[in-house]
Amino acid sequence: MKSFTHLALILAACVSTAVGYAQESAAEKADREARVKARLAEHARQKNDQAKSTGAGATEVGDEAATSTGPEAKPADEVDPVTMMDRVTITSSRITELDVQIKKLDKEIVRAKKKIKPTELDETLNSDKTPAALLIFGGKTAGQRQSVAAERVNLMEAERDILEAMKHVRTKKEEAELNTQLNAFKTMRLQLDEILR
Repeated sequence: MKSFTHLALILAACVSTAVGYAQESAAEKADREARVKARLAEHARQKNDQAKSTGAGATEVGDEAATSTGPEAKPADEVDPVTMMDRVTITSSRITELDVQIKKLDKEIVRAKKKIKPTELDETLNSDKTPAALLIFGGKTAGQRQSVAAERVNLMEAERDILEAMKHVRTKKEEAELNTQLNAFKTMRLQLDEILR
């Protein structure tokens, strides 16, 4: 029974200490918050005095002073007006139309490179050793299609190089020459596609 009494006394002492600490910490918190608010109000008043002496409007200082509750707080009607900067409009984009065309052409090149090598089924059905009698049904051999696909990839890479050169053109004459070359490569590529049909 004595041990139970001792345990109860120790527990009561711990609880009373914790409650006293909680009350002290609440009082200290309130005191600390009051000191911080007073410092903020003093800082806002000093900033506002500096802004008035230099003639510049400080909107942040005015906002702080209007919201602070200290004895030095300014009324809401004495807050400086907000200064607006001139609107800046950006007219050119970083990504040009040529960049979009180059990106699209790069994707086509990757896709075409995957199609260069014929599949085993295509090699079996359309091998170079196919008898000439079966060629009357039309179509090209796997080797012929492979060489046409490789040529198409080379033409697309040349088009990409021309587009890259067009990004750094200095005169209209150079641009016109590059455009004619680009159109020539595009027509050659389209003619290659027609050969396979």
